[in-house]
Amino acid sequence: MLYFSVLSGKYRFVQLNLLKAYFKAYEDYLKENQTLYNEVLWDVQKHFESNWDLDAPDFTEMFDKSVQSNISRRLWKFKSGDAKKRILEFISLDAEFVRRIFKGLMDHEKELSYRISHFQFGCQVLMDEYRKVNKKSIETDHYHLNNHMTTLYLSLEQPMKYPVFYSDLFIQFMGNVGVKDLPHLNDYDRFYKVSQTLFTLISKEESLKEVCLEILPEQYHEVGFCQFITTDFYRWVAKKKLVIG
Repeated sequence: MLYFSVLSGKYRFVQLNLLKAYFKAYEDYLKENQTLYNEVLWDVQKHFESNWDLDAPDFTEMFDKSVQSNISRRLWKFKSGDAKKRILEFISLDAEFVRRIFKGLMDHEKELSYRISHFQFGCQVLMDEYRKVNKKSIETDHYHLNNHMTTLYLSLEQPMKYPVFYSDLFIQFMGNVGVKDLPHLNDYDRFYKVSQTLFTLISKEESLKEVCLEILPEQYHEVGFCQFITTDFYRWVAKKKLVIG
């Protein structure tokens, strides 16, 4: 059976039976492991919701408390560096400029790709200023050019609307569900459209939805079933390869 969707692009199809098989395999994984693949998202969002205030007088304290987790720092701390630390360093340079670029990112009246690119440009301006102030530093990366960190902030602010974008895993996911016309690197516009369709489809999988809510710790039920599930699912699928006869 074939399913027409933005999942596969204009005039192309994705195999619905393959997608259904992944839904079932993911559900089985959740039942067996009794934990969501990216439970840390719910944990960080709880901190974010309690502390995020772009008009806070102490912007450093607000940001530090908002981007926080009792489980793991892996969402923003990588082998190559620490994206949260970099933003805190930018705040120490020019807190009002950082406040403005975050307000721009979360101005939902403006077009999404513009908001993302404008935020990333602002981060680069701050990185250039950081290097002028810290002339001996070898640091060159602000860790926000890939859309993972930028979309993490959006997802934490509006978890029902935005999933977190990992470009390489999205491409792998699309290939694994049978899409031939694969997206290019950092194709956020396509990712956003796909994620909305995917969330709608997952929401119709009642048994999967029930399992997700059953294993989600009670302290995260206020947010509950949201686009974190989309993030959890496509990242999991990206690492699996099912063969349907």
